[in-house]
Amino acid sequence: MSFDWQLYEKKPTSFFGYIGWLYYFFCVTTGLYMLDPWERHIFSACLMILLSMSFCTAYVFLPQHIYSMLAHFGYFDAV
Repeated sequence: MSFDWQLYEKKPTSFFGYIGWLYYFFCVTTGLYMLDPWERHIFSACLMILLSMSFCTAYVFLPQHIYSMLAHFGYFDAV
């Protein structure tokens, strides 16, 4: 299934235009377009902080948990 550009009035012509269109699409789908600009920035900052903390936590702790689960199920001996 391909994306149909004919459903939208303006097709992005550059990379930055496409990024701007994606941001607009994000604002419309999440309802952020109703907020003031400062509220939108606070929401985006909180979202970025939450996502970065989640990725850092997964990077640090997930390999250890996977290793212990695989050792528990007998795929290799635990050290």
